[in-house]
Amino acid sequence: MNWAYLLLAYISLFGLGLADNIRGPVFPELLSQFSLTNSQGSLFFVLGSLAGMFNNLLTDRWLNRWGVMGSLRRYLLLLSAGCVTIALANTIEVVWLGIVMIGASFGGLGVTQNLLAVHGSSKARRTQALSGLHTMYALASLLAPITVSFSYLLQWKWNQTFFVAAAIPFLVLLWSFTEKTSPRLNLEHEDEGKSTLGLKPLFWIATFVSLYVNAEILVSSRLVQYVRAYESYSPKQANDLLAGFFVALLAGRLLLTILRVPVKNSTLLVSSMTLAAFTMCLAIFIDPLWFIACGLAMSASFPCAIAYASETFGAHTARVMAWIFTGNYVGLIVMQLAVGAISDALGLRHALILGPLFLVVGLAILLRKPR
Repeated sequence: MNWAYLLLAYISLFGLGLADNIRGPVFPELLSQFSLTNSQGSLFFVLGSLAGMFNNLLTDRWLNRWGVMGSLRRYLLLLSAGCVTIALANTIEVVWLGIVMIGASFGGLGVTQNLLAVHGSSKARRTQALSGLHTMYALASLLAPITVSFSYLLQWKWNQTFFVAAAIPFLVLLWSFTEKTSPRLNLEHEDEGKSTLGLKPLFWIATFVSLYVNAEILVSSRLVQYVRAYESYSPKQANDLLAGFFVALLAGRLLLTILRVPVKNSTLLVSSMTLAAFTMCLAIFIDPLWFIACGLAMSASFPCAIAYASETFGAHTARVMAWIFTGNYVGLIVMQLAVGAISDALGLRHALILGPLFLVVGLAILLRKPR
């Protein structure tokens, strides 16, 4: 186990998660300040996803040129700069610029953080290491609405909360220079002497992981808006419910980090996605408190998917990781545009039904593994 690599991956993902999940709680204020419709406001999510997708398409180039540590440092700096840009913005165009910068950094950090965790852990403990990594994202997701609520108590403007999000990646960047050993993963060298990986398995894993991510991000980005509009929650109550969702997500991933579950990753994936679809339906049609159970059900999906990809594709892990995150961004772009359009036409409740649908379709694709 290389603890230096794991700590860098863990803390940098915490910074990414905070910047990412602040957007959901402040989304209603963005719409209000700039008089945007749901469709127009969806650019707050879509532009970042586009930037991340285009950056992931270039993964082979920048990863081979800069290595994992060099890439990590550059994207931490870009993330911090993007957050500062939004925090200082007084026009919507400057907000969009900051979102593009943040999105591009997400594209690079998503790949490098998971590679650091994969190559910093032993095969026997890889699922635990990856669960620990994504526990940090869940922790940041939990603290994001709390951070926003606290900033409102201080009477900050909605965008000034991004100053907090900017500080963490910048501090991690400074700390990274104390780690002198730089893991340098060269994709061509990694695949040398190995069989060529076809497009079919790449599309397969990228698609079902993307559909799961769509469902999780749909909840985290629209939950506050949904319960305020349909369930008459106050801003504080809405943020508390979102915090509950993330507490459950965090608790589940923390348990996976601590415990060595004697179950295959594929079995955990199927169980997690099935329960997530069921509890999300209960949250939409019965009681929003079921979103907390949904968070717990979802907790195993993403870390198990990454561990499953690593054990399935072996030497091709870096390339597969790039495909997974590119697929995530493509899916998020389509999802956010669809949610914005459906919300304007039929209402946000109808748009949220996409969540269980994504999980059911993703589950069907997972079970049809190509040979």
